[in-house]
Amino acid sequence: MVTILGMSYEYPVLVEDGAVRERLGLVHRVRVPVGDAPYQTVVMVHGRAGNEDVTWVFEQALPQNWLVIAPRAPFVDPLRGFSWHVRGETEWSSLGDFDPAVAAFDQFMTGLPEVYGVDLANTHFLGFSQGCALLYAYAMMRPERVNCLSALVGFMPAGAESSPLLDNLKDKRVWMGVGRKDDTIPITQSQRCANLLVQAGAQLDYREYETGHKLNRAGIQNLKKWWNEVATAEKR
Repeated sequence: MVTILGMSYEYPVLVEDGAVRERLGLVHRVRVPVGDAPYQTVVMVHGRAGNEDVTWVFEQALPQNWLVIAPRAPFVDPLRGFSWHVRGETEWSSLGDFDPAVAAFDQFMTGLPEVYGVDLANTHFLGFSQGCALLYAYAMMRPERVNCLSALVGFMPAGAESSPLLDNLKDKRVWMGVGRKDDTIPITQSQRCANLLVQAGAQLDYREYETGHKLNRAGIQNLKKWWNEVATAEKR
């Protein structure tokens, strides 16, 4: 928030260096709401070869009075941008592949109450593509920190079906939006992920759309409706 001539304005600020970056460990973009902490929060996690800016298109679907923050993945990807795991073109990242990213993400999450007044008991997640896989891995390894997430055109890490940590997704509220024409994450991968979430006992809302590796207008509308339901439930 910036104050100009006595008027306050909200806008997402990029944090690339300084004490805040050192404490949280990851570059990030953040929009802090007007009002007093602690804040309800949405953490938006980008996909492979992305950065902290690419998920802001989904901000329109989120509760407007919440803190929104988007971290940059820690690893430079040879394709471009940054990734949570730098993988080969033909491989699917496994649960163990995300261990370093989960550790970096956990440091980031741990520092949010101190730095931004985030209430970790009321922190929610949105993941896109590989960002979904990172969040699934994080929810399995740190289940006490994840209650609900919206997973957009993403996938479950390979080997999750044989991990005892899959049970940690029980009762997690998940909205999945996937594209039937997605060439990056085939619909078979999306359906596998949905089946694993159901197997684990997650509260799954699964939606397929006639689109590629993105959400179309109908998907954005349904995503916004779901987030409104989350916000309403939080007020009860």
